[in-house]
Amino acid sequence: MSCNITAGIANGCNTNIGGVKNVYLANSATGTWYTYEMDKGTASLVETYNVNQASSILGFTQTLTIQLSKMAADKQQQIEKIAEANSMLVRVETNNGDLYEFGNERGAYLVSGTTTTGVAYGDANQSELVIQADSKQSMTPQEFVGTLIGTWVNHMSGCTNSGGNGGQLLPAGITNNTGNIELFPPSPGSSSRTKMTFETGYIYTLEAIITTEYNSNAFDSSGNSLARYASGEGFYGTPPVSATTTGEPTQPGVETTFKASMQFEISAPSQTGQYNVLSSYATIVCQTSTAVERRFSGPATAFITITRTAI
Repeated sequence: MSCNITAGIANGCNTNIGGVKNVYLANSATGTWYTYEMDKGTASLVETYNVNQASSILGFTQTLTIQLSKMAADKQQQIEKIAEANSMLVRVETNNGDLYEFGNERGAYLVSGTTTTGVAYGDANQSELVIQADSKQSMTPQEFVGTLIGTWVNHMSGCTNSGGNGGQLLPAGITNNTGNIELFPPSPGSSSRTKMTFETGYIYTLEAIITTEYNSNAFDSSGNSLARYASGEGFYGTPPVSATTTGEPTQPGVETTFKASMQFEISAPSQTGQYNVLSSYATIVCQTSTAVERRFSGPATAFITITRTAI
């Protein structure tokens, strides 16, 4: 293993700003992400490098401090849940537009916190939470592109198999966009479409936290899922991208939440620009040779996060 440095760091332009915009917490890799909007100057993320040269040890500790203004019963209930959780995933969106994630290796947890009414009228009435995790590797920043919510009214999708048979591809109704993703009116009889800017030199990561049910056609005789989540539709100049899924249902008729994630790179300059990237975001690709249509029973939702990392 090489321990040599591999590149320099340029000074850059005067475009840097501090602070945290949003914090996202999840119970696990397949859980729903919950958003905590931060007031200006009320949150910070610090990563500490733990180096022991004599023992050749290097580790990293991530510490997130957030302040939640105004005591309220519903907030106290959620704070109690955060205090009970011992293996959270944490994402921090900075005011610079970067997204940092930690808690992947051992899980983040609440190490300390206080809630205070203050004394004078001008004092802070708030709760302060300190969430921490230990990691073998440093946090990798991802540039936050945006989030979307996709909904399927009756079922998540029909599907096709590798031979092009069996089912249909149904688009999702896209709502609640954030960041640099634009919604615009659908064509008659179709779902909402989206637009964002692709650029070369980045790896784009799309992650969907999906809540739905499988019906019996989506399983083989041993109970294994035969459906795969794919991006397939709407990515200009890119082939269908199979997703890695985590926590899929193991039996029909049981609602569950699972995660599907995928990555792709825009390699040619002709593919850059703004495109209807999520007009038919979610399809189910059945990896079988039969013509049986396999469906998720619905309704179904997908909370979609898009980030990118410089190559």
